[in-house]
Amino acid sequence: MFYVNLETTPGCSPCACEAPATSRCEALVVAWEDAACSDILVGADVAERGICLVPEPTSSLASVSATWLSNEPGTCKPRGGESRNDRVIGEAKTVCCLPKALVAP
Repeated sequence: MFYVNLETTPGCSPCACEAPATSRCEALVVAWEDAACSDILVGADVAERGICLVPEPTSSLASVSATWLSNEPGTCKPRGGESRNDRVIGEAKTVCCLPKALVAP
């Protein structure tokens, strides 16, 4: 089907995301007194809100490592994108294609 003298104003509602659902992130963070990560200074299990640790005053920080224990980002549910103003004004024309006639050999 085709339209002649088509006038249309199609559109859709804006797309967005709802607030993210629950997420869970937790890491094991270790501070080391040497660059080779062999002399541990302090280690902590760090959750979403973080943590503050004060090392001994006689220690020195040379490197830090972190390993995910849980890395589950939140998801957001999409919304919007619904069709609106999909009014079509015009003269509809239907075109049909007939099969080619078979010719006897």
